[in-house]
Amino acid sequence: MTSCLGGDDEVTIDDWILGNAQISGFLLTNDSIAGLSNVKFTIDQLNGKIYNKDSMPYGTVIDEKVLCKLTFDSYLDVARVLFVNILNNDTVWWGATDNDSIDFSSPVEITIDALDGVSTKKYEAKINIHQVNPETMVWQKHSDLFSGKKYSDMKVIPFRNSYYMYVSENGVSSLFVSDTEKTNNWKAITLSGFPDKAILSQITENEDNLYVISEDGGLYCSSEEQNLTGEQQWSQVEGVPAIKTLLGYLSINIISNTSSVITGIAIEDGTMKFFRIDKKNNWEIGTVVPANFPVSGFGSISYESMYNPRIVVVAGRDINNKLSNNVWSTIDGKSWALISNDGALFSPREGVALSIYDDYFFLIGGIDSKGNALKDVYVSVDQGITWLYNYFVYVDSEDEDSEEQILVEKFYYELPEDYAARGFNSVVVDDNNYMLLFGGKAGKDTNVLSDLWRGRINRLGFGKE
Repeated sequence: MTSCLGGDDEVTIDDWILGNAQISGFLLTNDSIAGLSNVKFTIDQLNGKIYNKDSMPYGTVIDEKVLCKLTFDSYLDVARVLFVNILNNDTVWWGATDNDSIDFSSPVEITIDALDGVSTKKYEAKINIHQVNPETMVWQKHSDLFSGKKYSDMKVIPFRNSYYMYVSENGVSSLFVSDTEKTNNWKAITLSGFPDKAILSQITENEDNLYVISEDGGLYCSSEEQNLTGEQQWSQVEGVPAIKTLLGYLSINIISNTSSVITGIAIEDGTMKFFRIDKKNNWEIGTVVPANFPVSGFGSISYESMYNPRIVVVAGRDINNKLSNNVWSTIDGKSWALISNDGALFSPREGVALSIYDDYFFLIGGIDSKGNALKDVYVSVDQGITWLYNYFVYVDSEDEDSEEQILVEKFYYELPEDYAARGFNSVVVDDNNYMLLFGGKAGKDTNVLSDLWRGRINRLGFGKE
């Protein structure tokens, strides 16, 4: 080769450039396959692999040939390229006719011949597509909790990196503890000072303190110091009025500089009023409880929003023993606001499993007004104001400048057929993004079921196991 500006001096090209057959850029396009042109491909030079780490959406079909755009490590290009579909042997020579379409419905072997006529490099290129719907929640029975036992009540809470399972048999309460990773191995722990006729569903945690109430209105506490003895010791909290129910806990509020508290309903001078109490037993009374506020059988969630701790309670029975599907919320525990819009979409019920999962509120099952157990799943994306049974997802159009959106209706979270309908079960979300459903009852007055179920949205498990 000669240079126009440098006289007759020859330009030397290194042999490694003439022998360079490496691909440096890879792009696929087809106007009929949504999102294909936006897929980012990884080129593994060492192992000769080209693939997309982020799989294309579940349901994507590569049923048409696509255009492939390659760039090369050598600025002089290469001699020729051969594409061969590994499964159907569809073959395309790419060079002078580099606009030919290629069948990428299965992996494609790409052979690159360098300019030196000797060097060759091969790649296997494929398009990864999610083989399961990433938004589907898959459930499975995980273990049996207490085979052969007949308990009338049960409550499971996560506490000190373990699960604490309180059960009641013939009016006598017991405690079993398991590691969070070994829920088929429960160790019995002695209860000392635990109240007779304790309402297990009312067990509430506040900063390493546990609280429970008895049917006669006593409030009992198990503190961190007491638990160091090897058994779980409980003592009655003095100087408080009779307690009707515990509603949940509020964590420390950094905005108002208030300590964490548990909240509930107390009976003062024959009137039900809201209250809150902190770890030092500082007691504050609130407003009168509305007639349609739930006092039993509700679900409760403690969470934080806009830097304020909050509690939401859902469904349950009100003062007049009427079933509800209302949703109430508080930020101070002393006053509550009805936040559901003309009643939630789900039917009135008690014993719902209520949890925060995937940043949404989940409500599962319960017992309806006819005493029938339920297994339906509702989701709230707005912290309890509205609830969706058919979970609607808005999918943006491919054109980013378009305001048009497509509404997709899907059932994502349905429980399997062999999951027995139930209410009054305990729900926990673990560190592996599983939602755990412990026990539950097929009717309000039936014994506790002994099974443990767990479910996880597929995408929350990608890369976990």
